[in-house]
Amino acid sequence: MRYNYLTDTMRLEEARELARRIMAEGDKLPELYRQEFRCQLLFYEIIWERRREEIERLYTKELKRYIEAGATHLSNLRLQYAYEMLVTHDDKAAETMAARFHKACLTYPNIGDIAGEQEMMAMIDNLANIA
Repeated sequence: MRYNYLTDTMRLEEARELARRIMAEGDKLPELYRQEFRCQLLFYEIIWERRREEIERLYTKELKRYIEAGATHLSNLRLQYAYEMLVTHDDKAAETMAARFHKACLTYPNIGDIAGEQEMMAMIDNLANIA
């Protein structure tokens, strides 16, 4: 709940540190939570440092399968969008992810998540314009 609060209030650096602390005890976490926090740590790596070796370490085949399995989750679509915009710089793939994200927003069951995810998508766009 604390992690969600930090991300909802865009206190992303604090959220990243909390995610790191939680992952340090990863063997005690259910697999679902480990995968979710890996996704979030990958997102933070992409938007801040963009260290290729760290992105590759986090973005494993297992994590890719997990993300694809949850292909309609806004956070997964946002992550894929960030990856395409800021790592691969593949505009066509990024456009596809953005379209999937906007389509998912229309029917997403948790209305409270939509605004925060849209804000993060805009942040990615801003970062891409700076880079």
